[in-house]
Amino acid sequence: MPSPLSELLRTAPVPRVLLLLAAAAVSVYVGFLAFSPQRAQTVVHDWGYYLIAATFGWFLLALFRLWRERRTPPPATAAASWRGCWQQLRMWMMRPAVLAVAGMSTLCVIAERPREKILYDEQVIQATAMYMHHTRQVSTVVRGYDVNGVFLPLTHYLDKRPYFFALLLSLLHDVTGYRLANAYVLNAILTVLTLALLYVVVRRLTGPPGGILAVLLFGTLPLLAQNTSGAGIEVLNLAMILLCVWLGMLAAERPTETALGAFVLAVVLLTQVRYESALYVVACALVFAGIWRRTGRLLLPWAAVVAPLLLIPIPLLQLVLSANRVMWDLPENLDSRFGLMHLGSNLEHAARFLSSFSREHPNSPLLVLLGVAGAAGCGWWALRHPDRLAAAPDRWAAASFTLVILGNFGLLMFYFWGELDDPMVSRLALPLYLLLAGCAAVGLGFLDRFRPATRWGIVAALAALPLSYGRATPLHLYSSQNLTAAELQWEQDWLAARGPGARLVITNKSSLPWMLRQEPALLISNIRDRQSQLAFHLHEGTFTEILVMQRLRATTPLGQFAVDPADRLPEVYELETLAEKRFGASLDRISRLRAVRVPAPEKPAP
Repeated sequence: MPSPLSELLRTAPVPRVLLLLAAAAVSVYVGFLAFSPQRAQTVVHDWGYYLIAATFGWFLLALFRLWRERRTPPPATAAASWRGCWQQLRMWMMRPAVLAVAGMSTLCVIAERPREKILYDEQVIQATAMYMHHTRQVSTVVRGYDVNGVFLPLTHYLDKRPYFFALLLSLLHDVTGYRLANAYVLNAILTVLTLALLYVVVRRLTGPPGGILAVLLFGTLPLLAQNTSGAGIEVLNLAMILLCVWLGMLAAERPTETALGAFVLAVVLLTQVRYESALYVVACALVFAGIWRRTGRLLLPWAAVVAPLLLIPIPLLQLVLSANRVMWDLPENLDSRFGLMHLGSNLEHAARFLSSFSREHPNSPLLVLLGVAGAAGCGWWALRHPDRLAAAPDRWAAASFTLVILGNFGLLMFYFWGELDDPMVSRLALPLYLLLAGCAAVGLGFLDRFRPATRWGIVAALAALPLSYGRATPLHLYSSQNLTAAELQWEQDWLAARGPGARLVITNKSSLPWMLRQEPALLISNIRDRQSQLAFHLHEGTFTEILVMQRLRATTPLGQFAVDPADRLPEVYELETLAEKRFGASLDRISRLRAVRVPAPEKPAP
């Protein structure tokens, strides 16, 4: 009797298998061996945009084809008039699931004012999108100037972050014009997509009430709303995980060429969202293994054959990152980003964060309580019934991605900066919360055969909403206690009230926030030895004004202030103070550069 493996090999499409092996060999050579770090940076800069844009276009085409394959014709009795269509739309909009998704999405959008939460990270992503919008190349712009009414990005570098979110943002810029608000609009759209996909995925596992419960439980998480109103990549990460799970379920249920191809392309795009997202290739392989086991055939779509080539930017970016220690953000006493010595401390901080009722932590105790209980029940069932798990396409796809989400969380526990109660790190727990919401719905759905557990879970989630948001959102640390963010916001508001003009901003923080607003900017450290250049621009009237941002610190017990040594300029620069505001124990000052006293060149001796 032939073994299952030999039966699979007998049904294998030999040409595609050989092409897949060749593509894998080429991708390994190009990604790890062919280029030096400098050359790899050039390759990603020049060709990265076109590769990921082509992948995204191919994915949209695959989704369209999948929709055409699976769509059902409208019923014969459906009204053909506009009035009938409007009535059907109203009936659809009044469905509980639609109301739950719409309500939670609205709450997430309005819970907090749109602003950058993780300042440098989100500004780098936006600057990358700006550069991609202007040049169709992958880099982060850090310097640019207005030339005859056109802002030209000049100085740039290749950042370590994957750039699928930057691509989507740049495409939004292409359609609507460049606007800073586009990042917040994109995340609002992605939030709606995330909650809708969460309902669809959980409904396939436990029914419509469970899908509604998962949406409401996830909506009780203030951390979700804080990222919805930010400009980061976390909501896209959630949306792509759920999209991959859903497409994996569809492909496992009906493994056609189109469904499998759409699933593979979605996983390829997911790997381009975050650093650790490449691990989801393992989930993709597990889903394919389950499909091959159930069908007894080695199905291999063309997208899977080409996928290794589409993943080449990932090792190239890692090559650039590994060669540039500055990008690692490592403390001086560490040589590696991961280590066993971080495990105990990170686990302690994770337990404190996930069990926290504190106003400082955007946690949802109800979600964690029901999610952990549901996860324990799901894990116990999977261990008791592995055959039933493997035979159910939806459960197998969900379990495959569950393993990778848990693996990513475990990897975070070995990371040198993995303390979840740190406001800069909390966002990395969002995939785990997503998993807990699904497990809670599945667990309570199992209990419905004894008691109406899902119904009571929905009631508890609705009751927890005002408590969750009223308790945590207004007081979150990176929104209310970030001194640099407060100073920067005041400077930008002050400058906006001053009216339009061709200005040069000399800042003591970062040039990125001003670049994003297409305001030419330089760091204070870059102008100390450039007196002649600034004197030339003052004389020629290149800029209507040159503004200097400085911080002053208290120097005496009586509260007298002096310019911070790091922000002090040589005496040749003549400054006029325009505005000051106190932030904590320091002052933020805005001055105008009036003159540069450049010494005249000495005359040669006769």
